[in-house]
Amino acid sequence: MNTLKPPIGQERLKNFFYGLKKDNRFLSAYVFEGASGAGKETMARYFASFILCESNPPCLKCNACLTIYARTNPDVIMVSNDDKAEISVAKIRELVNDVFIRPRNGGKKIFIIKNAHLMNESAQNALLKVIEEPPEYAVFMLLCESKSKILPTILSRCTHVLVPPLSKNDLFEMSGSKNEFLAAYSMGNPGRYLSLLEDGEFPALRSEFFEKITSLTSKNRADIYTLCDFFEKNKDNKDRLFEMLILFFGDILLMKNFEEKRIVNGDKTEILKNFNNKTTKAAVLNSLECAAKLWREIGKYGAYPIYVNTMFIKLWEEING
Repeated sequence: MNTLKPPIGQERLKNFFYGLKKDNRFLSAYVFEGASGAGKETMARYFASFILCESNPPCLKCNACLTIYARTNPDVIMVSNDDKAEISVAKIRELVNDVFIRPRNGGKKIFIIKNAHLMNESAQNALLKVIEEPPEYAVFMLLCESKSKILPTILSRCTHVLVPPLSKNDLFEMSGSKNEFLAAYSMGNPGRYLSLLEDGEFPALRSEFFEKITSLTSKNRADIYTLCDFFEKNKDNKDRLFEMLILFFGDILLMKNFEEKRIVNGDKTEILKNFNNKTTKAAVLNSLECAAKLWREIGKYGAYPIYVNTMFIKLWEEING
């Protein structure tokens, strides 16, 4: 059996958890905010160990710790959207009913809501009622990509916990693999870094992306349909493609702000320079916002090719005036 170890990095958060345990001042609700793949669930489970383990920091050897990481602890309840577009009010009502069943083993009962930003308004209002007046043993952890999606009335009752990117060396230690380019490309996101290391199709996909993206600066709008076809052909990798698109526009903005040293796609400088010379800063900002919006919402749409085509037409019009 593998020995459990504390998460790599995140010393600030570890010290925060340690202080709460030392002073015995655990509060009833927390919002863990960070990008997808940042390690929010990892840090939430580690925090749960601080709460339920008798040691400080957690021993990671006792029954409480072992069952938390085995996902079998009856006092740690996980709720998620289960690949659906949102977390329904029915699911949150089930959670609320469970809140009033006392913990089986420890003094606390922990509820972790993954993708809490996907709770619809009715679900959030149902959760608010119990967060406002929780039982003394209940602890809520809301994991979200953006706290702006959480009702202000809920946020006002939660402690904000930001889960930042890891350092390059932390990524290397975590994964046991050293890849300088992928570390820069993942921007400190451990989930993204691990995924890129395992993705044998990534290099070819990225090369083709950079071949096609130049069509956005063509004066002939019909040229963008090769880019649309590329996104449709690789729709199973749509998250990777949108990630490339966002990073591409981000690099163009860095160029316009004379911050070339921070560019992620440093091996594609010539393509970036040519694109940069044909666009305005306002056009790039608007394009970035448009692409990010569709990426956030793409799971709601079944007609993926139509929405992708519409997006690239908007981007082409933005870039070409």
